[in-house]
Amino acid sequence: MRARDWVWDGGRPSLDFVNTYRNRKTGGWELLREPEDLLAWLGLQEDLPFTTPEATLSGRDLPARVAGESSTGASGTTVGEIRAHETATTESSTGGETSADSIEGGDTSAGSALGEGGSAARVPGEGTSAGTIAGGDTSGAGVAGRGASGRDASAVERAVAGMELLVEARELREAICRCLDAAMAGDQGFPEPINRWAARRQPSLVRLAPDLSLVRLPPRDPVVAALAEIACDAIELIGGPDLRQVRVCASPTCGLRFADRSNAGSRQWCSMKRCGNREKVRLHRARRGEL
Repeated sequence: MRARDWVWDGGRPSLDFVNTYRNRKTGGWELLREPEDLLAWLGLQEDLPFTTPEATLSGRDLPARVAGESSTGASGTTVGEIRAHETATTESSTGGETSADSIEGGDTSAGSALGEGGSAARVPGEGTSAGTIAGGDTSGAGVAGRGASGRDASAVERAVAGMELLVEARELREAICRCLDAAMAGDQGFPEPINRWAARRQPSLVRLAPDLSLVRLPPRDPVVAALAEIACDAIELIGGPDLRQVRVCASPTCGLRFADRSNAGSRQWCSMKRCGNREKVRLHRARRGEL
């Protein structure tokens, strides 16, 4: 999975999170396939209390663009600049169209990661700490063939814990999506996974430095804290007045959710540069008799 497959058209963290599962109308494909995918995505979210761990995941170094303790990368590049660069790269390389073929290797179907209806299978791990993801091999592949030493056992435990937390995150995402759809249709839903994550919200820790400047301390568990904030954002969205702004992209294949903040409230497409542009091309060809 390449970072440029991500989209940021939702307008809210909870909607962007739902959109990490793409093309829902036509079966979809999973972007959060490994624990490091989750960490990298959270590292590009400006509105979440997340600090990307500086350790390695699955034996690979974290990208410099998501390292550091703020929304500015190690090289001084801001999250906004990263997103803009990735969007421009996607549009120039695909002509404004992103397809499942752009995913490098691996299973792109929902079946390998999600249960029926796009719902992630439940894996226990409520107490999983983000610290178990950082600082070791999370894929399990890196420890294959080694002796059963204490170090190897610890790596396996971290791998299992990392995957459990990833499955929990996907479960939260699918619960948000189902509750959004139910609320938009005026139906009831099953919000318990969202409520459980919201209950894990961590307090914002602030201190005064000796020079009396404000210091914000990072959360104890940055991944859990970020996911809890996403759950809280979803609760406020689904249960509040902003629900009427939520739209589903009009493309017959897309299915991305977004908040329509246009003056007329008539936005149809997740992005005019992707789905909107493809529809314009289709209509133009139809007028010329090319379809």
